[in-house]
Parts: sequence; structure tokens; C-alpha cells
Amino acid sequence: MRLYLELTGFIFLMFFTNISVFSQPDTIQNVRTARLQNPASATMKKHSVYVGSGYGNDLLYAGTSLTASQPFISADLTYAFLGKFWTSATLYNLPGRQPAIPFYDLSAGFSHVFNDYLDISASVSSYINTGKTDDELYGSFAYLRLSGGFDWVWVYSKLTAGRILEQDSGIYVYLRNSRYFRTGTFGKSDNYFSFDPNVNILFGNLYQVQPLYRGQNRPDGRNGQRGQGQNQIIGEEITNQFTLLQTEISVPVSFYFHNFTFEAEPLYLFPRSLNGESSGAKGFYFFLNAYYRIF
Repeated sequence: MRLYLELTGFIFLMFFTNISVFSQPDTIQNVRTARLQNPASATMKKHSVYVGSGYGNDLLYAGTSLTASQPFISADLTYAFLGKFWTSATLYNLPGRQPAIPFYDLSAGFSHVFNDYLDISASVSSYINTGKTDDELYGSFAYLRLSGGFDWVWVYSKLTAGRILEQDSGIYVYLRNSRYFRTGTFGKSDNYFSFDPNVNILFGNLYQVQPLYRGQNRPDGRNGQRGQGQNQIIGEEITNQFTLLQTEISVPVSFYFHNFTFEAEPLYLFPRSLNGESSGAKGFYFFLNAYYRIF
């Protein structure tokens, strides 16, 4: 069974698989999707340390851009204990922008495999804005994620629930279905390619703000004030419902060479359209990652 230790950036991202992101339909998770497809090699060593670097044309969380739709470069360091517990730190840079490190994230998590079919994982991440960037970038927040995976042999399904801590943002639910396969080994270092095409579906709270006109019926059944000026705006109605937010299709391709892992991931987002408006980010995204296992 494939062992995925999610290294979320809250997105969000390493040698284990949410990015997720998270992934993850959130691509913070996807930034770190280079995987250890052989879990035995990870668990035989008590301590493991990894370094990595990545590039993406945007950094997403639950359909929202954290970089104001700008490309980013990341550098990360991860420590794993017994292949089950891990902690990581990731720095982000926006080319051509100041400061050099506008934000970073700190993450920690746990993963456990029960048998050849079932596994669980949990992680908590803190995305921290340095406070020196302009208002168009996303603010700081902490994120909790709980996941359960089941291998149906032909398809691997993972259900993830997550939410931003200390905010009334509701719960986001991800359903990821993937089909992992790999080539045979070649070369003296037993090199190989792996492919993990997947479809992710994101559910969450969809908030809508609509103007309330004089005399207009309110969603709670009451009426606005009636009288002259029926088209006058007298307030706003904010509604939210738990619903489908977006669908994501991606095809991560990884190359494993000795202690190195190189990954390229094209990804396309299909947001839900409601009243002619999109529920979040949409379009094509691309990510490149390289990682090295120090020991």
C-alpha cells in the first residue's frame, strides 16, 4: 500500500503526500508532492532529513490565491521520525517582490497505516505572513487537517476534512481519487518514473453578499421597509451554504534518482459557477519540485 505522509504548508508538500493543496485541492499541499513510494525505505531509518525547492505559477488554498495570482519559489526542510512523525519549515519568495521572504509556514503531522487498505493522517500548519507585504496577499492563519485513505486496488481514495483555526470559516472537505503507477527500475541506482493522475473535489462554505433593496423580501421571510424609493439599497444580506466549490484534475510525474526526487505537476481547476460568478480560482497551474534526502 502507498504510504502518504502529508506535508501541508498549511498549502498546501514534500516527499510524502496533502498538498494538497489543500492539494490537496489546495496547492500548498501540491507544492510538496514528491513522494516516498517505498514506505519500507522510510521506516527502516529512525531519523530522516530532507531538503527541497519548488516553483509554481500560483499558491492556492481552498480555491483562494495566497500570492495574489503571482508565481512563487519555495525552499523547505523536513525531519521525519520512523516514517510516521514529521515536521517541516518552508520559506516562500515572490520573484521581483520585496521582502525576499514575504511569508513562510511551519507544519507537523502524523501518519499511520493499519493494513494494505486503510491509513490515516493528521497535520497542523501555520501560514505566517511577515507583515511587510501589501494588503493584496493573504493574512496569517493556522490550519488543521484530518485524513483517511482507502485503497480499492484500482483506485486510491482519500477523504480529508480541514478548517482554519480561530476563524469561523467552517469545514472544508476534500475527496481525492487517484491511480498510482510506476515504471520498472533502471540504472545502477534503481531509478524509476511514477505517475499519479488524480481528481480532487472540494466542498466548503460558499458565502454570498447581495444588496437588500427597500421593500425586497429577505431570506428570513421578513420584508425590507416599504415606501418611496423601492430601488434604494438599505443593507446587505450575507448567506452561506455548504456545497461543491471546485473540481481539480492533476497528473504529477516524478523521477526518482538515488536520493533525489524530481516532480512536475500540471493541474487544472474547474470552479463552481453561480449566478455567472466563479466560486474561486480557475484555470491551468503548473508546479516543479526537487528534493534530496540527506539521510
